[in-house]
Amino acid sequence: MSADRTPQRTALVTGANGFLGSEVVRRLVDEGWTVLALHRPEADLTALEGVETTRIACDVLDGPGIADLLPQRLDAVVHCASSTSLWRRMGPEQLRTNVRGTRGIARLAQARGARMVHISCAAAYGQHSGVIAPETPRIGRNSPVTFVRSKAMAEIEIERGLRSGLDAVVLNPGFMMGARDRKGWSRLVRLVAQRRLPGVPPGGASFCSARAVATAAIRAIGHASRGARYLIGGVNVSYAGLAREIGTQLGHRRFLRPVRPAVLNAYARMEEAMAPLLGREPDVTREAVTLLSGNTYCDGRAAQSAFQLETVPLETMVADCIEWMRASGQL
Repeated sequence: MSADRTPQRTALVTGANGFLGSEVVRRLVDEGWTVLALHRPEADLTALEGVETTRIACDVLDGPGIADLLPQRLDAVVHCASSTSLWRRMGPEQLRTNVRGTRGIARLAQARGARMVHISCAAAYGQHSGVIAPETPRIGRNSPVTFVRSKAMAEIEIERGLRSGLDAVVLNPGFMMGARDRKGWSRLVRLVAQRRLPGVPPGGASFCSARAVATAAIRAIGHASRGARYLIGGVNVSYAGLAREIGTQLGHRRFLRPVRPAVLNAYARMEEAMAPLLGREPDVTREAVTLLSGNTYCDGRAAQSAFQLETVPLETMVADCIEWMRASGQL
């Protein structure tokens, strides 16, 4: 090797086949990294097609199994694996994946001496009446919503790791939207397209693109202080405004309006009752109604400055999601 050639860096990406994980993988590969793509053995790997990676089929809960499949030299770990379900029935599994899984990955990163970028979410701060800022108290571990509670508890695992020598950075993005989204806001697109909703919750949130979050994650590997935390904002919009934009791009003339949570909870109960019979998760749940009846606006200026992030317009995020859903036969 010539003296001026930089050795190729190696990164492990968990949840590599997911919405954000696949974006992180693609960006790392484009920047010349060797990428180890961790995914569940039964996972759909469509999002990784055409990307040169080393795929590692192992459950995120199997720490020893993952360690056996990794090289001794590892420069970074980007932890994207997460259960994002908002169905209470999935709570026990979700807590195991998000909390115990994060604990195991943190230990693995520390053992390999790797910088860990943990992808959390702004919702992990818990419900607040105003805009979430870096100094906002983090009360998510007391949330009645299992997803929020699990993400807050996962951050506690990172904090414990930091106290014992882990080199980690935490990113708290708002809600993400865009192409290759199978389990997130693409559900709202499908529900609007099928005219299945009686209305939308009265809250709103900051929406950002997976591309922006992936950019932040990669730049955080080498350009963030150990123990730093960054909120990643984007476009602030009410859920009614988001539904209106989706409806407009789908060519609808009737737009959804905010309705009382009690109305949506009644619809959610019906969805939850039918889901086991249909062999799928419900598209609307009571936990989702609880979460989305409040606001999750966040101040992402620090991340925008630190990582030079561009704000993707809401229209573009919605268009990317709809175009991908149509191309993949989901609309």
